[in-house]
Amino acid sequence: MTPEDRDATQPIVLPMHDEPALHARRAAAIDVVPHAPVSVPSAVAKQLLPSERIAFATRPHPVVIVRPLVALAISAAAFAWGLTRAWHPVVSGRDMGGAVHVVLLVAGALAGLRLAGWFISEAGYLAGFRIVATNRRIIEVTGVLRRSVKPLGYNRLAQASLVQSVLGARFDYGSIAMPGERIRDVREPAALYREMQAVANGVDGDRWDPAIRQTILP
Repeated sequence: MTPEDRDATQPIVLPMHDEPALHARRAAAIDVVPHAPVSVPSAVAKQLLPSERIAFATRPHPVVIVRPLVALAISAAAFAWGLTRAWHPVVSGRDMGGAVHVVLLVAGALAGLRLAGWFISEAGYLAGFRIVATNRRIIEVTGVLRRSVKPLGYNRLAQASLVQSVLGARFDYGSIAMPGERIRDVREPAALYREMQAVANGVDGDRWDPAIRQTILP
């Protein structure tokens, strides 16, 4: 019987001796480089599943608090310059009324409060946000006084994209955009993105075990 005469309903059986070579080629093509275990929050370590191990962890980059600090410094300098011109007619060349002084003080106070709130929010994000990657899940940890631990869904991980600016590429920080969420300004974003894709596509160390999907036709 020729190959053309073979029953199409019968499965094709590959020789078993080709399996090691196929596995080696697959591993070489994926080029998996596992990360060394790192310290993670105890809230995550206590929730690891059987055979689950930590592969990677990251946190926000300090740039998140540098931005509000720079904004505060610029605003303080501008406010001081405005007050100098308002309160000293010799400097400004004219005498401004008391209403202008009040407006400047109120505007400066409001701007200062807003920037201070931004700094506190970013400081909390820097102190309390962690992303932990295991060989099976990507886990998001938030909160300083009260921890919240949330695994990210596989569909969202598969649709994630890496966003990195010129400065981010220079100082190794960036963001991960996913449907409904954005993990912003974290350290080593490329390594985190790679771990996300590994979990979403079933890569564990040097093994690739993609999920088997079965379609049932009517």
